[in-house]
Amino acid sequence: MTAAGRQPENAAPRMLLLRPRQRLAADVESCRAAGWQGVPFAPLEAQPLPDALAALPQQLAQSAAAFWVSPTAVEIAAPAAFSGRLKNLPHVAVGAATAAALQAAGAQNVVFDPAGKDSESAAQLPIWRTLPAGAQVLVVRGESGRGHLAAELAAVGLRPHFAPVYRLAPLALDWQLFRNPPPQAVWLTALQCADAMLAQLPAELAQSAQSLLYFTHHERIRRGLLERGMARVFCVADLPAAFAAYGSLNARFGAA
Repeated sequence: MTAAGRQPENAAPRMLLLRPRQRLAADVESCRAAGWQGVPFAPLEAQPLPDALAALPQQLAQSAAAFWVSPTAVEIAAPAAFSGRLKNLPHVAVGAATAAALQAAGAQNVVFDPAGKDSESAAQLPIWRTLPAGAQVLVVRGESGRGHLAAELAAVGLRPHFAPVYRLAPLALDWQLFRNPPPQAVWLTALQCADAMLAQLPAELAQSAQSLLYFTHHERIRRGLLERGMARVFCVADLPAAFAAYGSLNARFGAA
């Protein structure tokens, strides 16, 4: 048995996965494949909104295209969204992971920017210029979200409508996973998860949480974490890239 807060020298490094519960399984597998221990640390869970899901097929049928904000939105909406002619509707994905979820769900006409990862890049896709003026575009997302794409679509004469098919509900965190032994780094892709963690953060762990290495995939999220007091935040392409970056950063900062 090791002392509290210490880790055996031969133990796999620990990556705290600060992600919604539905996204943990793939991240844990990525950690395992890279020789890391993925530590699930989900402060949020996506919960379906039945009324919105019931209305979704009609909303899609009335739309010229649909925009999907995340793999979670796709997985929750899949039973209602991809039957009959709806699977042939242009289904626009925010990025590659969402596009893969759409294809797995049965969508036949998936549009995305392989290098994109946000609404800003999605707003530049040529498909929007091919739709008729005044056409409705259904944005399938959670109860809350950024309005950037909707504003961009409205600016070019399209009519964005929202279909909030899930809500993010808080989950209680097990802080023993954070303490014994502490993680080497944290991976997250949404500021909502950071805020949900900080809302539960014990005062005695505040300094430790702020001094960890944080990895995220987007500069906007990196800036948001810095604004929230995280001192060492780095932007990488994806979770495997975080593993690759850790070695040099660990040497640079002398992280545990």
